[in-house]
Amino acid sequence: GSIIMVNCIENDQNKSITCLREAGTGLLIAREKENCMFDLIDEISELLYISDPETYELLYLNKPGQEMFGVSDISGKKCYRVLQGKDAPCEFCTNGKLSQDKFYVWYHSNPIAHRHYLVKDKLISWQGKMARMEVALDVTDKEKQRLKLENALETEDLILSCVKILHEMRHINEAVGCIMERIGTALDADRVYIFEIAGEQMSNTYEWCAPSVIPQMENLKNM
Repeated sequence: GSIIMVNCIENDQNKSITCLREAGTGLLIAREKENCMFDLIDEISELLYISDPETYELLYLNKPGQEMFGVSDISGKKCYRVLQGKDAPCEFCTNGKLSQDKFYVWYHSNPIAHRHYLVKDKLISWQGKMARMEVALDVTDKEKQRLKLENALETEDLILSCVKILHEMRHINEAVGCIMERIGTALDADRVYIFEIAGEQMSNTYEWCAPSVIPQMENLKNM
């Protein structure tokens, strides 16, 4: 009977050792997979970070993000401080809009990087708890092109409206006044001048002023 008991004890010990070995092997494999995943993330050009949505503590920042924001050690650092240069959580923080089901997509101009980003946020499981993951794609060049096209279209509309005013109005003085108002409003200007040159002198002959701006036309004669 004692021999059987010893065998049982030895078998249980062997099983425990085998389980520990298997668990250790599984842990090593998991760590290798995690390291491989981080290596892949560091190779992408997009910025990616993971943070605690409750404490705002940075949990991970990929290599492109570290290089962009000039940081290598993120231990104990807050996302709003490192990524936005703020002393408190961002007023535009999207934590309250995030879920595990889908990405929340938005655009943001970063004050530190001076770049414009297409941002995708989502909640993920990170080391046993919920965390915020953000991926930021640099779209600065596309944004500049969009603004350039938008400005060109606005300028074209402004020119067409001025031509229309000149065509429809009979009195030139009234037409010029309307055009100056249109230009001043479009450019958010305080005033718009027209000077006429006679010989070596020039005088302000037309002036448009925004509300609460004091006219100066009478002081700009025979200059």
